[in-house]
Amino acid sequence: MNTLYVSLALVFAVAAVYGHPQEPQSREATIRILRNTQEVIKKLCAEQTQVKEAEVERLKQGDFENHEKETQCYINCYISGLGVMKDGVLLVKEMKEAVSNLMAPEQAARAINAMEKCSEPTGENECEKAFELAKCFKTSDGEIARKLFYPSKEDGAK
Repeated sequence: MNTLYVSLALVFAVAAVYGHPQEPQSREATIRILRNTQEVIKKLCAEQTQVKEAEVERLKQGDFENHEKETQCYINCYISGLGVMKDGVLLVKEMKEAVSNLMAPEQAARAINAMEKCSEPTGENECEKAFELAKCFKTSDGEIARKLFYPSKEDGAK
């Protein structure tokens, strides 16, 4: 996990160099960097948790039923790596900031609405809580959940 945090620190340091995210050109560059960061986090988390590719594909399709522990821990690693969850607790302020920076205003509002419904996930451990959080987002607003957890290149622009 230390490798993950070092990688994230480097990526976010580079993002800061690109300028203020409210300026159109730097906003686009920042979004590209953050989307690339998401991919790096996913790759590192897949390696760390040894999640099966088929399980990740099921998540991409919105299937949150009967997943293995490795899949739950993959989701925990990913959400924690994004800096919006720690020790099984959703970091509401950080989540609001993240969606505001990554999404168009109407989509950010939908994500915040879903977050408010899902802000206290249940589970016996961090992995279960993170998985339940992602599952709740999917149930609350499937399109927004896909854009948050498995964005496509088209989702990058505000």
